[in-house]
Order: sequence, then structure tokens, then C-alpha cells
Amino acid sequence: QYSYFPGNSTLIPFIVPVYEEVEGWEEDISTIKKYENLPERAKKYIRIIEEFTESKVSIVSVGPKRTQTIFR
Repeated sequence: QYSYFPGNSTLIPFIVPVYEEVEGWEEDISTIKKYENLPERAKKYIRIIEEFTESKVSIVSVGPKRTQTIFR
């Protein structure tokens, strides 16, 4: 079992992805400018990503425009 993507390409056919379902949110977040103002479920989703990747999420996009970016 690997907790990282193996560099040996012969192992790729044996990789089994792990899926985790999380609750979504219905609120429109496209105009939110501060992380603190995101819905709790959105913040929980980001925390799950941080825990899984063991990395801090520092940029959150809330839409396709450059102005729709939250820097933490």
C-alpha cells in the first residue's frame, strides 16, 4: 500500500484510489473575499484536503476570475 504516487510506472496498474465523500454546500461563494466568510462546510472541505495532503492550503479560488481568489 502506498500513501504517495509511486515513481515506478509498472506499479500504476495496481494503484487503488481512495475516495472520501464530504458534504457540499449550496451557498454562492463567488463574491466571498475572506476565508472566514466561507460556509462552514467549505472550510471543512479545505481542512480535509490539508489533512490528507499534509499541506497548508494558502490559496482558495471561488470562481474563474483572478479577482475571485482568497489568499490565506
